Amino acid sequence: MRCLAGSAVARLSLVLLAAGLGGCAAPPPATPEQTRAGLVMLIPGMRGDASLLYGAANGLLEAGVEREVQIYDWYRFPSLANLVDYKRNCAHAEEIARRLAAYHDENPASPIDVIGYSAGGGLAIMALERLPEDVPVRRLVLVQAAVSPDYDLTRAARRVRDKVVNVYCPGDWLVLGLGTQVFGTVDRRCVESAGKRGFDAPRALSDAAARQKLVEVAWRPEMMGTLHFGGHVGILLRAWNRRFVAPLILTDDVTALMRESTQPSAP
Repeated sequence: MRCLAGSAVARLSLVLLAAGLGGCAAPPPATPEQTRAGLVMLIPGMRGDASLLYGAANGLLEAGVEREVQIYDWYRFPSLANLVDYKRNCAHAEEIARRLAAYHDENPASPIDVIGYSAGGGLAIMALERLPEDVPVRRLVLVQAAVSPDYDLTRAARRVRDKVVNVYCPGDWLVLGLGTQVFGTVDRRCVESAGKRGFDAPRALSDAAARQKLVEVAWRPEMMGTLHFGGHVGILLRAWNRRFVAPLILTDDVTALMRESTQPSAP
């Protein structure tokens, strides 16, 4: 019975994913004005296929992100190899860091934000660790990242000027709970991921000042209105990214935004 129930949930998730991503073409090429305004680098999850984030990219643009939105493609088959091949992932992290530095060289006054989804969250952290000291990232957003909760974020946080935002989902038991306990996280730990339970802040950021950069954002029931029901595939959906991820980039004050989002509605 349990297997049948799990199969039904999986089928339902695929149907909802198809509905949420349906018709998502590649985002339009950035205009020169958007490129000059700033860069938002998206890093997809374990499969690494840029097309999986077309919906997310379009959602950000629709929400008013008037900057270049770039998706890093690290596709590989079988996709599990992307999760477990640490040496290859280090090479991808070097390449992402190189691209960010090249953008900064051409647009030194323009902001850079990096958003890593699932396993791409681990790649995002590793890339920031490899950035030159003179290449600042305004904000790092980790979306249900497949990285261990006590991963040392110190080096990555030093490259972040504003905040490290960790979007986590306690209901993501299949991929970021059971999955990473069996197959491991991007940093090769067989544990529940920070994308499921949040970071162990004192261990992930031992320096109290650096710890102030970390903002934890938990899944909440209102997200079901965009078909993110508390699992894993919801992070790819266009509407969810438009409503819940874009504000993490658009707002000047993430901490204030989170306070507002958790206030009870007026009677």
